Amino acid sequence: MNVFVTGTDTGVGKTIVSAWICQQTKACYWKPFQTGCEEDSRSLSELSKQISSREFEGAYEAQNRSVLDIYEGHWGESQIFPKLHEDSSIEATYKLPEEIDKKIVQLLSPETTIIDEVYCLKAPLSPYNAANLENIKINIDKVLENISNIKSNTVIEGTGGILVPICENFQMIDLAQQTNSKVLIVAKSQLGFLNHIFLTVEILKRKNIQIIGIVLVGKVENFLIKTIEKFSKVKVLSILPIMPDLFKLISNTPLPREIYEVLQ
Repeated sequence: MNVFVTGTDTGVGKTIVSAWICQQTKACYWKPFQTGCEEDSRSLSELSKQISSREFEGAYEAQNRSVLDIYEGHWGESQIFPKLHEDSSIEATYKLPEEIDKKIVQLLSPETTIIDEVYCLKAPLSPYNAANLENIKINIDKVLENISNIKSNTVIEGTGGILVPICENFQMIDLAQQTNSKVLIVAKSQLGFLNHIFLTVEILKRKNIQIIGIVLVGKVENFLIKTIEKFSKVKVLSILPIMPDLFKLISNTPLPREIYEVLQ
């Protein structure tokens, strides 16, 4: 069985969560569709220095404020993200563009076997739209052929959310169904994230896709966790804080049993 990592949005931390799982289970990593693939020439050592730097420590501190703090007006948006006003994603916090997802996993989990993507597309859009811009027709048979070669015990990272279109009549949710996977939902603590979680859970349940649980990223109050579990009927398995030292984060945070058991 495989773990399919989906998010409630883009930039919520799917790649970091994927690296965390791979590092602790020795599972393989595969992101079939990578978008935003402008050439990235940085070496792993350069990437390592960026991840470890505290250049954006102020942004990190602001990101780790709770949703309640923001709601109560303690932090206006321009104060919270003085350098990230237009992009508050986790990847932006660490100055990591999306096109290097597999490099991040390789860096954080060096022993992980990385399976190459089927399509690497330039525009940071859905696979469907990014392919259209390059006049590329995504061949779903080619994707399914790759799936047949994927063994169990693989962490499969989706692109964006669960309903992101891949090609005509094929979305991320269809990919999850075709890969012998149970789905792990990743959501970042921010205003509006409850609705995104509930919508993701609802569509997965309608398609009879098994949900492992939910991983939250950022500071989350207990009453919000209870609300998520009450209305979604899905367990919140872990809460990953946003912190500068990603190596320490994924090495020292215990992997929930529910995730571990899927990959055995």
